[in-house]
Amino acid sequence: MIKFKYILKRFLYALITVWVLVTVTFFLMHILPGDPFLGEKKVPDEIRQALYVKYGLDKPLIVQYGNYLWNILRGDLGDSIVYVGQPVTRIIAETFPYSFDLGLRALAFAFIFGVSMGIIAALKRGRPTDKIIMIFAALGISVPSFILGSLLQYYLSIKLSGWTNGVFGFRLFPVSGWETLSQKIIPPFVLGFGQLALISRLMRASTLEVVGQNYIKTARSKGLSERTVIMRHTIRNAILPVVTVMGPLSAAILTGAFVVENIFNIPGMGQYFVSSVQAYDYPMIVGTTLFYGVFLVAANLLVDILYTFIDPTINIAGRQTD
Repeated sequence: MIKFKYILKRFLYALITVWVLVTVTFFLMHILPGDPFLGEKKVPDEIRQALYVKYGLDKPLIVQYGNYLWNILRGDLGDSIVYVGQPVTRIIAETFPYSFDLGLRALAFAFIFGVSMGIIAALKRGRPTDKIIMIFAALGISVPSFILGSLLQYYLSIKLSGWTNGVFGFRLFPVSGWETLSQKIIPPFVLGFGQLALISRLMRASTLEVVGQNYIKTARSKGLSERTVIMRHTIRNAILPVVTVMGPLSAAILTGAFVVENIFNIPGMGQYFVSSVQAYDYPMIVGTTLFYGVFLVAANLLVDILYTFIDPTINIAGRQTD
């Protein structure tokens, strides 16, 4: 019962967060100077006024806000101003699968290799393996994704793949696109590299803390093998901080996907979001922000729920807050 109350409370907080996100984004976009119908070519005042009426921009701001919230409840995010005649929901439905595929691959790569490298670094503390992994992690934190992506695109996709194409007749790593398996190797690595570094450092620190606990010493004194101690006791407790930050890491990966998608010409939501901001496409901006906000809040909510099963002591927190 306590666990259910905790989950319900987290769900209510998630709804409030989404509402605040939509409200802030909506008013900020309308307060910023600019006009979606003032482009390079001057639009006649009659046509401009008709466009304002068509998109409901002629009404008072508070009325627009109320209408938008009502449309959201009905599942209508409006029509894009830049991509005339295309509903925002259709654009999201067509492009998000690419962004989700990229983000999921990057997140899986960062989590699996980050946890593994963190454990190895902790168990090999002070040895060359530990130092190499920490140097690798420092590079991951220091090098921005657009620089890493450009470098790998040049040396692997152009130089190396040009050589393999000339010798063997195929390109090892294509420069851009998101169709074949070879095109889906470098972008997830670029997107997840920085998060891999964070996870490995966090996992290393957590593992070092756990291996010094009394229950680990007790497990070893009982004659359990080192593999059993690590798999059953060390990793299960050391991974809790990593699970806690997976929600924010998901946000960082999806946000960073905008840059990676543009570098590797992946037909995801990134190109639409960037162009909509430049063109003051209010429905597209608020719609994509809402969609990403719901997705990321849901990811954090899922992490909170999983945490209650991984760490049963979370029930104590629920009892205290009720």
